[in-house]
Amino acid sequence: MEMKKIEIDNQIIEYQLNRKNIKKCYLKIKSGKVIVNAGFDFSVEMIENLILEHKDIILKKVNEYIPKANYIIGGYVYIFNHRYEIIEKKTEDNIVEIANDKIYVCNTKIKNLIDIKLQEILYDYLRGKIDFYLEEMFDLTLPQIEIKKLRSRWGACFFKKNKLSFNLYLVHLDKNLIDYVIIHELCHFIQPNHSKEFYGEVEKRLPSYKRKIKELREIEI
Repeated sequence: MEMKKIEIDNQIIEYQLNRKNIKKCYLKIKSGKVIVNAGFDFSVEMIENLILEHKDIILKKVNEYIPKANYIIGGYVYIFNHRYEIIEKKTEDNIVEIANDKIYVCNTKIKNLIDIKLQEILYDYLRGKIDFYLEEMFDLTLPQIEIKKLRSRWGACFFKKNKLSFNLYLVHLDKNLIDYVIIHELCHFIQPNHSKEFYGEVEKRLPSYKRKIKELREIEI
């Protein structure tokens, strides 16, 4: 992996270059960052020419990217796609309070304290929805629920252990997208794969699932 810079319309853009044993060159934007996966036959000049060919969409995505959280006093965090301002609380306790579109936290270990609160919020939502879906849609026993910071997946099903794992990042998203992830993972207890039969089970419970998949693919973890 190499970090390089290129000037595009008087703006310096940093990009991550990953050399791989492939025959093509691929560009993608992830979390407002340009990532290039290129075969060894592609020179830097060829790669940067390709970047310049797609400069309009690259600049648009880089400049429009807004992180879901900025963990500083005066910053913000999105909870279920709603923005909350981070306000300093004049106290030494570690209790995070949420009221009137604001999150109150002491000015130490801001990220750690807020992340703990976000885990609690997400767990409560997941548990409530899973209880509902098990009663209305699935003939299953309640699985163990865990929340982790996953790098590339929204969730995972460990059907042999009767356990579901969910990405903490879900707490930032619209609830309708979280609901899809829950249904998706619960369906893995019926079909532990991504076969046609699996998606048939998903569609029975959420006919609009393809639109949810498309929306999630446009969100960078």
